[in-house]
Amino acid sequence: MEKRTFGLMSGMLLALVGCGGDSSDSKDSVGADVQVTTAVTDSGPIALTTTTYFGDNTTVELNQKASGSIGWAVDHYYLFTAPQSGYVSLRLKGEDSDDADLDMYVSDLDGISNHWSTLNESSQELTVIEVVAGHQYEIVIESFGDIDSENYTLSVAELSRDELELEEKEYLAFISEKGSETCLINGTSLTQSYVNSWPTIVNFKSGYFDSLDERLKMSSVSESAFKMAAEFSEKYTEDGVDGQFSSSITLDGTFTDNNVSADLNFTRTYTDKLGDSYVEKCSKSATGTMKFIL
Repeated sequence: MEKRTFGLMSGMLLALVGCGGDSSDSKDSVGADVQVTTAVTDSGPIALTTTTYFGDNTTVELNQKASGSIGWAVDHYYLFTAPQSGYVSLRLKGEDSDDADLDMYVSDLDGISNHWSTLNESSQELTVIEVVAGHQYEIVIESFGDIDSENYTLSVAELSRDELELEEKEYLAFISEKGSETCLINGTSLTQSYVNSWPTIVNFKSGYFDSLDERLKMSSVSESAFKMAAEFSEKYTEDGVDGQFSSSITLDGTFTDNNVSADLNFTRTYTDKLGDSYVEKCSKSATGTMKFIL
């Protein structure tokens, strides 16, 4: 099954994806069959049949596809105006080379929301956005790497479980988060506030979120709450200098009445060290909500 990539968790944990399948039989599985209440159904919350998307002499309508060919030096742009408020999915598929890396960015030109799908070293991208009636949206497709030309298709569809390839106990949710970050960069301290939102896939019965590279297991799940903790570390080289990046995150969630959403608390830390000349240490704390959509 194709990976489904969504938004970033504030630059930590990379993008969350749903992999499909039910791992509840795993010996180390933690989970509960939580009955959540979703906001929309498979029938699609809005109708975009009269909306067209323009870019590089191509057009696409709802549940149809646009085709294009893109190189590393050219970006492709698509514009549309949402006739109603609701949710849509946008899927980008590279057609030719496994070495191609296409990314997709979506911006609300009449608001402040931005969405992106940037699965590293891949041209198979998917994101879900909540559109506002009357707002104009811009889709930007970018190409990275040494590929001179890559053919692709772009599709825009009403939100459905089949389109997102959700398994029986997988749910699509939107997370809204507000918090503050304090960083110490080579001895200089900087504190700033931030607001983020993104879609994610969650499976409470099997007790997991999925990142790009690994399944992130929840440490506990009950009918009233859930917890997760994860760590990530990698070594890299930049301009001949060795570096190391490491991060950790904890997430505590409490279900609200009728399980239509969950209240969240986040803590994050990360350290980025490049040789002996650069050290960045950051910590974040935030509160948020997880609203179950599909």
